[in-house]
Amino acid sequence: MKKIGLIVFGLILPLILWEIGLRIVGGSFLFSQKMRNLAHLFETGTYRVLCLGESTTQNQWPRPLQTELNRLNIGIRFKVIDQGVGGVNTDIILSNLDASLAAYKPDMVIVMMGINDGEWVWTNPVADESARGLRMFLKNMRVNKVARYVIGGIINGRVFGGRAVSTREEKLAAPVFTQRGNRFEDDILGADAHVISSDIEKIDPSERLSVEQIQADPFGSNGYIKLGDLYYGAKQYDNAIKVYRTWLKNDPRNPLGYIKLGKTYQQRGEYDKAEMAFRAGIQANPRFGQLYLRLGNLYVQMREYAMAENAFRMAIRQDPRNLEGYIELGQLYIRMGRPIEAEETFRRGVGIAPDNELGYLELMKLYNRRGESEKAIKMAEARDTVSPGDARRYSVLGDIYRDNGDYEKAERAFVAAINSVPRNTEHFMKLGEFYEYRSDFYKAGKIYEMVIKLEPRHEQGYWNLAHSYMQRGEYAKAEGLLKRKMELIPINAWDYIEWGNICQLQGDYEKAIKMYEMSIRLDPKATQGYVKMADVYHKQKKYREAEDILKKEYDGMADAPEMSAESAARPRKSYLRSSTIRNYRRLKDAIMKRGIRFVCMQYPLRDIGPLKEVLGSEDGIIYVENKTNFENELVKRGFTDLFCDAFAGDFGHCTPLGNQVIAQNLAGVVMREVFSEKRGDSPPAVSN
Repeated sequence: MKKIGLIVFGLILPLILWEIGLRIVGGSFLFSQKMRNLAHLFETGTYRVLCLGESTTQNQWPRPLQTELNRLNIGIRFKVIDQGVGGVNTDIILSNLDASLAAYKPDMVIVMMGINDGEWVWTNPVADESARGLRMFLKNMRVNKVARYVIGGIINGRVFGGRAVSTREEKLAAPVFTQRGNRFEDDILGADAHVISSDIEKIDPSERLSVEQIQADPFGSNGYIKLGDLYYGAKQYDNAIKVYRTWLKNDPRNPLGYIKLGKTYQQRGEYDKAEMAFRAGIQANPRFGQLYLRLGNLYVQMREYAMAENAFRMAIRQDPRNLEGYIELGQLYIRMGRPIEAEETFRRGVGIAPDNELGYLELMKLYNRRGESEKAIKMAEARDTVSPGDARRYSVLGDIYRDNGDYEKAERAFVAAINSVPRNTEHFMKLGEFYEYRSDFYKAGKIYEMVIKLEPRHEQGYWNLAHSYMQRGEYAKAEGLLKRKMELIPINAWDYIEWGNICQLQGDYEKAIKMYEMSIRLDPKATQGYVKMADVYHKQKKYREAEDILKKEYDGMADAPEMSAESAARPRKSYLRSSTIRNYRRLKDAIMKRGIRFVCMQYPLRDIGPLKEVLGSEDGIIYVENKTNFENELVKRGFTDLFCDAFAGDFGHCTPLGNQVIAQNLAGVVMREVFSEKRGDSPPAVSN
């Protein structure tokens, strides 16, 4: 037994040492990477508020919070910096803290985090706790991640790692790709020739011309592109895939064929096949940068951010003059919570394409997102002298003015965008959404009517117009519009969701449930149908039915949190896992030792009690609960008025109204606890 024990110890010890080494090296690399070039200019006389969290923070409540704080007009200008990053857990938030504090030098930090740790459980909190904890520990070991990456690289042929692939490396990788390529040819490039060789007289006239072109030139591209795109646009993805597969069978080195095939699989949610298609295209065309870009976009959708970064960097190496690569990589860095690198990447893009407005627009959006709106506006004014009348710039300016509460300037900017490109429906949609944001549903409806007039098959235009009719109480108009849309455009699951909303607003709950059931049949993976049905059951006090339908939603969600959920109406008990407690405490200590105000905010409908027990009542901690305010709103409104989904069981990502509820509550607490004259404190210092 001693010998066996020594052998086991001898096998485990190198893994332990390797794990420690990887964590030290990884931490050092992350720190040095985040601390590079942190020179940032901030406006004097502003009070900077840094918001930390995940997808429930990112592009959610920070913007309306800035509007609410500045609307109170207490003589201090507030800058709210949104540092929420979708998909992160408390480990990642804590690891990025030093860089965020150094970059933004905040006067206050607001944190709402923990839901992605898998720590929120409501039933049997002790059951299976040890097994779940062990599984999470093993999954997050650096040794395990490196091993999975290496094995995945061998299996999947991941030959690019953030640098250009040499000719020698391409030759070495060829056997791997050939093996994957053979599988691709067997599994993906089936003949399926019946799509283009069927009796031409039986084919729809809209397809006939393309089919004739394919039959006349089976090795050409134009016929396949037209026919495949026709099917893709009509959402007949099976037929589109067959066409693209046949095209690639005849022309296996055509990069566009792989892009279109991969994009179609991606649209259907078949990410493994999409990845295989893009990789097979790279094998056939290793220098074609667009294939790397499409693969990177796929990895972003899969939340494989490290792989996406490698793909985008490869795209830039293959085509250093292509601005799209810099834009995609910079946007990825924003998602990953790396704003300094995002700014550097966008600036590199501006450097290689100084006459292209896209790089400047991304910089403007980045500055606005981190609370430097004046800097963004100055850049827009400077660009207007060089390239006047750019509609996209007016549109971004409209967003900036809206986020800062300057609604008159925002409206003028959106109108200027429309006047610059009068037939571009995208700018009309932005103006309509602005009017909706301002609750001016009559003006919004008029704008959406213009959208449909310009583009009679504009799906979102119909849905937004129907929503504006509903908000005005014109239910018959909304229902008639949806019927007209469903006759003109292929039926979408969202058509039935909107129809169900109309029925629900009129109190016809049974018909509403039937509409939501229809939406689920059309798209079982979409969450809205389940959430809407649960909302109706909740209003009918059918709590068991609400619970059952939400469980069906969780079963169909690929990224569902590991938890058991009860009905949205029932009170729930929450507790924190040890890792989350540790990260909360470390984050609190790191913030408060710098003399920064620390605000700990709880999720909607959750009890603040567990967080108070963890962090205590130490002077300087400000607690914000979002339980009573949301419960009060739910008395007056439906669940879906406040939440877009129910991914966490009792709450989800907020609608604009839900975010406004958070912002108003948070602004009130901050004013009362920090800036109230009744406290007798001297006014807090502002950053210079």
